[in-house]
Amino acid sequence: MLNYKWGISQRLDLPRGSLMQSEADNKTRWRIFVVEDDEDDRYFMTNALTQIDYDIELTTFTNGQALLDDLVFDPILPNLIILDLNLPLLDGKETLRVLRSMPTTSDIPVVIYSTSNAVADMREVYALGASSYVVKPSNFEDIGKTLKSICDYWLQPSNNLELESKGAR
Repeated sequence: MLNYKWGISQRLDLPRGSLMQSEADNKTRWRIFVVEDDEDDRYFMTNALTQIDYDIELTTFTNGQALLDDLVFDPILPNLIILDLNLPLLDGKETLRVLRSMPTTSDIPVVIYSTSNAVADMREVYALGASSYVVKPSNFEDIGKTLKSICDYWLQPSNNLELESKGAR
């Protein structure tokens, strides 16, 4: 299923990988927001996430302002935000600063996913409250492995108990 909201985001219900339907019905549905302005990167990330054995509702945004607008109007919070640094309108650092200042989003895991391997960028985003910093891999196989590792870590029930009590599901 593919839905567009205001022409700035794209919501996808991704298939459940190799799970059988009866198994999938007992699994938690995870909501992931990806903020990435590069069309190719969004495409590769979406394809890689379809290969992961999680029941995912994926919404993509092309800039930080679009993400923040959605979070204001959508009462169901994501379980995880994957955020690029170099974005138009509102960059990743400023988006992170706003996310951490809002009571409803301050505890959502935010993984910075950037081409930058600059130590200064890493230090700055951790000081702003980033949950993790991952340098984007350069090939599809590594993108898939990296995104699976991110999901394996952040989409554990113990990491999301507090979020569920705040409305994320």
